[in-house]
Amino acid sequence: MRIVFYSTNSDRFDGETFEIRTVPSCGCMMDRTAEMFPEHELIAATQLPAIYAADYRGNSVLSTSRLTETVILRGTSPAECASEILALGPDLAFAVPFWTSGHDWLGLNDALVAEILRKNGVAAVSHPVGTASACADKFMTHLALEKAGITAPGYVYVHNGRYRCAMGHPEIRTNVYREEALRGLAGLRFPVVIKDSDGLSSHGMEVAVSPAQAVHFLDSKRNRSDRIVEEFIGGTQFGAEIHGRPGHYTVLPPVMMSVNRYGITSPRQCMKAGPLISGTDGPEEMLASLAEFLRLEGTAQVDLVRGQDGWYVLDINTRLSGMSQLYASSAGIPLFAMLLQDTLGDGENRRVFRPVLNFKLPPVEDSVMDRISRFPHTVRTEKFHDLRADQKRAEGWCEVTLAASAPEWLYAAAVEFAAEFPDLTDPSFAGTARSMTEKLVES
Repeated sequence: MRIVFYSTNSDRFDGETFEIRTVPSCGCMMDRTAEMFPEHELIAATQLPAIYAADYRGNSVLSTSRLTETVILRGTSPAECASEILALGPDLAFAVPFWTSGHDWLGLNDALVAEILRKNGVAAVSHPVGTASACADKFMTHLALEKAGITAPGYVYVHNGRYRCAMGHPEIRTNVYREEALRGLAGLRFPVVIKDSDGLSSHGMEVAVSPAQAVHFLDSKRNRSDRIVEEFIGGTQFGAEIHGRPGHYTVLPPVMMSVNRYGITSPRQCMKAGPLISGTDGPEEMLASLAEFLRLEGTAQVDLVRGQDGWYVLDINTRLSGMSQLYASSAGIPLFAMLLQDTLGDGENRRVFRPVLNFKLPPVEDSVMDRISRFPHTVRTEKFHDLRADQKRAEGWCEVTLAASAPEWLYAAAVEFAAEFPDLTDPSFAGTARSMTEKLVES
């Protein structure tokens, strides 16, 4: 079967100013996938930065795979990209969406491509357009969770246009929409987390400890978009992925995530440890039910928190994430091979996960990245470096995944890493690693 893994990007991208490098390389992982599935012909059809699908330098893809073909899609619309994919003659098109800054909607873009492919007689693995659309908007996600009977934090949706509709209209004495929002806020348990309704991950989140503080932010000039004001749920934060298709889902065991001083995960500071084999009280059954309700197809990542009274779903992303590679590294197989197993076969029944620890460092030179990759416990290294960044914190990161044979050995590996690279790890590194790995051992 001729299988095309495809991904699109709605944003302009300049490879001369943004560097992504992975060890092992994407080409190496594609070759390993081809070796595991010799009965299939594999093609990667993608757009820069081609995250997880291909290696690039500047604005050109490097031919680092010996056994697979790589094609750069030039289209700027779903119809144009679908036409290019159809020209490749696929028997199956498999969406592998990545992420982009700002609007987290590439899962939806790839779903629109899949819809066109299906209309042209090509089988496609991709979420339904309605599902991808709902998961790209946090308000619609909450509505879907309510319909599915899945527990989520209490919330209030604040439509920015309505909330500010009295501005410039002196004839309006009372903004009734704003009064309705204030009524909703009064009914929430504080503290709350204020999120952009369609923003990427937790970027731009605000924490408010009282209704007055929440209103102060909503009234401020910093509030320029629709918002979800969501009750903060104390507990351990987790992420999990769902692979497969209706009637055939693999829910991967949850991975613990560290939190910042506000109690929420921070994309550039978060440390992950797992997977956690959680037994009968884990979220797997709940997530399988959610997958069937949404008719998920392909891969989705779910953010969760385990509160005092059970599991809560915080967000659903219909795309690949950093957690995708964490699971693949834990299982010791290429990511795309894992997706094929979980969607087309029963590979999950034979899979054994080893404990891993994942963390981010500041972006480093290639020579340092090579040293990190040669560190005995390192299984994957990935660098995202914005060469145009005007602030240190905006430059990007170098993401490292360490593996060990047992949870109790992960902390020792982290200590060794800190000793080997003292200039890259901050004073809290060892303490966070110890806390995370101890929870893994206790589980």
